[in-house]
Amino acid sequence: MRIDISLDKNNKRFIFILNPTAGQQRSVELKEKIQRKFEASGMADKCIFAFTERPLHATELAAEFAGEYGEDAIIFACGGDGTVNEVANGIAGSSSILSVIPAGTGNDFIKSLFSTSRDSEIIDRIFEYETKMIDTADIDGRIFVNVASLGFDTIVGDKAKRMVAKARFLGGSAYFLAIFVCLFGKNFSKVRFTFKCSDNEGREYEVSESKEFVLAALANGGHYGGMFYPCPDAKLDDGLIDVCIVDRIS
Repeated sequence: MRIDISLDKNNKRFIFILNPTAGQQRSVELKEKIQRKFEASGMADKCIFAFTERPLHATELAAEFAGEYGEDAIIFACGGDGTVNEVANGIAGSSSILSVIPAGTGNDFIKSLFSTSRDSEIIDRIFEYETKMIDTADIDGRIFVNVASLGFDTIVGDKAKRMVAKARFLGGSAYFLAIFVCLFGKNFSKVRFTFKCSDNEGREYEVSESKEFVLAALANGGHYGGMFYPCPDAKLDDGLIDVCIVDRIS
């Protein structure tokens, strides 16, 4: 997948898919910032906005824009990591380009992508871009670009989403609070896995095991949950998935 955004900007369509429920409902403010930038640059006719209305709608929108504009489309996921995932799945296999303007709760993927996660800085430099290839991983026909997890952290993530839905001011701290809430209950699962691995010299080998575990993370990027680093050495373009498995503990 191509990602990031200085090819000929005059031939491009800058498409912004905004999630109105992400973060603290910042999509209107974000749209105004983007519009001001394009109007000041005389590029207002190259800018397209689309708002999501339901789960997976961003995937549908991204696929439609990718089909219409192809390699001339730079499609921005404007929301949290869920919006990024949906947009990535919509353009996967196309020649369109993915980029991100963070407006969610955790905004983890962008930490592996850019040197800044401030939307104002990204918008200011929106025409100063280059493209590069990154890895994607497939789980039952659906791709992910950052981290896929199972176990306790998934329970925490679901709880954090429900907490933010009721109290948006919590932001990224919801993940931290959700950990303590979820500790009072079953915090382990059973798993059987087989990994096909490669060592530093490129030699392949298998690891197979059955165990009780607290959490497992399959990482293409190094960050998740707003402030956690399950696989800090993970890189988006090294051709590898980093794996972290935490054994059952008291």
